[in-house]
Amino acid sequence: MQIDETSLVKLGDPRARELLKARGDEWSDLLRVYVDVINAVVAGAPQEMRLAIHICRSQDPSWQADTGYDPIADAIFNRLNIVTYLLEYDNPRAGNFEPLRLLPQGKAVVLGLVSSRNPRLETVEELTRRIEEASRYAPLDRLALSPHCGFATSTAHSSDEAEALQWRKLARIVETSRVVWGTI
Repeated sequence: MQIDETSLVKLGDPRARELLKARGDEWSDLLRVYVDVINAVVAGAPQEMRLAIHICRSQDPSWQADTGYDPIADAIFNRLNIVTYLLEYDNPRAGNFEPLRLLPQGKAVVLGLVSSRNPRLETVEELTRRIEEASRYAPLDRLALSPHCGFATSTAHSSDEAEALQWRKLARIVETSRVVWGTI
């Protein structure tokens, strides 16, 4: 089961931190509370259920965080009782892959490198290069590839052309995965 989480990454954004400070909240306190709440939810899941968390940046960059994962990486990787993370890395807003150095043994990251907002089809070479870059910080066998997020937040963003592109992008993910990890 995938948990979609939209608050954690905002806590690293300087704009959000200023707003929180103005209302009397400390971002690091909220980070601890949010992690504790997610862990309480996870603790209630059936033992056989495999859980993943998607740290969502939104498809609307005007309201979502404009920061990398650096400020929250230690908390999400080392305090969250989750083993799989789906992180968006399809544009510069996500920062670099360095926070992956904090990924502990037994946990994995799915790199959301394929953009659902950009109509250009990424090349195998581009995706392979980015995966290799990420593997400098986390072992390749603990990385995977996916779209950055869902392909549309509503049917208003849907069209026959968009759907055809989505299928090509999914095929590109399979093609790239075979190049990087072998037969899938």
